[in-house]
Amino acid sequence: MSSSLRARNAVSRRRSAWIGVLIALVAVLAAALHAWRIADVPHGFFVDETSIGYNAWQIVQTGRDEHGVAWPLYFRAFGEYKNPVYVYFLAAIYEVFGLSETATRAASFAAWLIGSLVMFGLFRRLTNDRAVLLYAVLCLGFTPWLFTLSRISFEVISLLPLLALHLWAVHRAYEGGNTRWAVLAGLALGVAAYAYSTFRMLAPLHVLAVLLVYPRREYRGRHAWLIAGFIAAVLPLVAYVLAHADNLTSRFGELTYLHEPGTTAWDKAVTFAGRYVEYFGPDFLALHGDSIVRHHTGYGGQLLLATILLALIGLMCAWRRGSSFTRLLVAGAAIAPLAAALTRDHGHSLRAFSLVVFALPLSVVGAIWLRERIGAAAVVLLTACAAVQGALYTLDYFTRYAAATDVVFVSRGFEPALRAALARSSGRVIVDERQIQPYIHALFYQEILAVEDGPAVRDRTVLVGREDALRPGDAYVMFDPMFSCAGCREGLPVRGLYAVKIAGADGRVSPSFAPAAGSGR
Repeated sequence: MSSSLRARNAVSRRRSAWIGVLIALVAVLAAALHAWRIADVPHGFFVDETSIGYNAWQIVQTGRDEHGVAWPLYFRAFGEYKNPVYVYFLAAIYEVFGLSETATRAASFAAWLIGSLVMFGLFRRLTNDRAVLLYAVLCLGFTPWLFTLSRISFEVISLLPLLALHLWAVHRAYEGGNTRWAVLAGLALGVAAYAYSTFRMLAPLHVLAVLLVYPRREYRGRHAWLIAGFIAAVLPLVAYVLAHADNLTSRFGELTYLHEPGTTAWDKAVTFAGRYVEYFGPDFLALHGDSIVRHHTGYGGQLLLATILLALIGLMCAWRRGSSFTRLLVAGAAIAPLAAALTRDHGHSLRAFSLVVFALPLSVVGAIWLRERIGAAAVVLLTACAAVQGALYTLDYFTRYAAATDVVFVSRGFEPALRAALARSSGRVIVDERQIQPYIHALFYQEILAVEDGPAVRDRTVLVGREDALRPGDAYVMFDPMFSCAGCREGLPVRGLYAVKIAGADGRVSPSFAPAAGSGR
């Protein structure tokens, strides 16, 4: 070997080592930012978070949900049924760490982290090129679609580890020749049907996609294992649907346009096509994203611009007779918005969440092609663009977006207001009914205060009602987003949405924190 060749190899090894260090640093930074102030940003908890949290805590404490049903497969909430995967996963988190706001949202962080690790394992199977892997780690850490949903306690994030496991197992079984991994691929899809409502429709389509993109006779044994794993997982769901079909379909009936009177089949088909195409349009993916502030910050689209470009290259690779696995990624992306397109909403990122799970590995396929055909410099340039956009998005998330969530998540300041009301009243606590499902906030935060301040808090009477229901000694937790009751806010957070009034012994309501008669304080 010539000295010049040895020198080039040495430079290549040093460059590879430095990129490896950079990958590790980016991964650590991403994990730290995903976890940083997770209980505080976004400000307040939405009712879906407190509903999931309360029911998960009841499972830990009693093995029953809020309605007294023992170990339910689905959890009845307000107008819908919560899916079990995330609730039981959160219950496991509570079992280890106890009940808190931090633990509640940490379940989403843990689901993102597990899913990202599995997805990185898949990327390692696709390539050993560290420049491409650096891009992949940046995407896992700073794609807006993943970042936003990994910091709120919503069910949908549990799809990430399950679909990542499915793709990893498919690659092991069908590309690696390890037949038994097909069972795990089927099981992962079957469990995904319990993770989020849309996957009761989409999971069988993903099974069909595997069968279609691997059509040759040699794959029949793997197909049998895949189908067996899927059927074994969904049998309880089938039994539940046969016994309680309305529980799982009534919510869809409220959301869909399919049952609207006076609309023809053609009208519905046109509506579906329009909704479906929107999920692949620049407005949703690149520019603005989901318009619901709980789901997306509004800074840029759901994906990084580099990811969109590389995913298009990956699509080109599939079009030009790429591997069967690449075609499976394209099929998965195409399936992702089908259920979402059947609802009235435009660009709903939760219902089309699986699109990001298939788009990221598809973009890695595109990055591999770019590295091989043009060179590492092109991948490095796009990675740098992704890093800049990710940094700007993250900065916006913790500044402008954090401030914008004061009202959006509804419950900011509820816990200290409830604590003050319980401490300063001798009677009941009446929670203002003028908000979204206030009963579940009351139940959740009363449990948190019972953990922090003692179990006696759990025995106090907390009701939902109006101010005119107050009796002497009662306290009223008032929803006051317009800050109209300045005298009711002493000792409460400056930007909290709640105020407290106390009913004195004479029945008059006082906007102050003077102890009520007989309160002993």
